[in-house]
Amino acid sequence: MFPAVAAWMLPRDYALVVEPAGAGVHDWVTRRACLVIRVRGRRATIVGGNLIEVLLAAERPSETAP
Repeated sequence: MFPAVAAWMLPRDYALVVEPAGAGVHDWVTRRACLVIRVRGRRATIVGGNLIEVLLAAERPSETAP
């Protein structure tokens, strides 16, 4: 799904993949997104992904909207 991300992820990293919902469901995610989380001891850190970009894009009004 995200080969560029898989190339640098460590074996113990987690990838959260978010898919767009079907018709009739709020469209807060408009395209497939991921978030890579690295856990070291008791500390989790977001180290990559495009989820925030996708969420911000869904928040902006469409340029073709009336």
